[in-house]
Amino acid sequence: MTWMQTHSGNVIDFDAVMSGAPLPIDIHDIAVSLSHLCRFNGHTRRFYSVAEHSVYVAWDFCRISNRTLPHEILAALLHDAHEAYTGDIITPLKSLPEIRAAIDPLERKLDAAIFAALGVQLPDDELKALITRADRRVLMAEKRDLLVPCDRPWDAVYDTSELTIAGMKPTDARKFFLTEYEKWTR
Repeated sequence: MTWMQTHSGNVIDFDAVMSGAPLPIDIHDIAVSLSHLCRFNGHTRRFYSVAEHSVYVAWDFCRISNRTLPHEILAALLHDAHEAYTGDIITPLKSLPEIRAAIDPLERKLDAAIFAALGVQLPDDELKALITRADRRVLMAEKRDLLVPCDRPWDAVYDTSELTIAGMKPTDARKFFLTEYEKWTR
């Protein structure tokens, strides 16, 4: 079986994904899925979803870049939208070359299908770099607010004193994500 059923009953066929065919993408499916996916494979002191993380990345992107174009903010909000279909594969695992080689093409094709279906312009390299910077800054705040201390140092170090990570219930995180999406699509 190379397909999955979404929350709404849509079918995402991964053969179609890899061929670049249009997909039945629904922002509500994305919001439901991301709000149920716990960051860090669940190794947090409290539940914290990819949906909530995505909103914080969009907010921090605005803060550090001073950009306010809707398609740019939506690109930041949707930077992990493919995880609604792949799950949240943790960065240390994706850092392994053989995993990266397998997952990158799928994530790129899913991103292209999601952005096209939602009418959002794919980010160029400059925009991707700014989104990645915001993503890493939020990651450091998540480390501080959600994880137990660890002796092993992390690669990225950013001042994140202005960021606070809440940790919402899935239903609240879904609403939080959809409210931010709707704000930029009106």
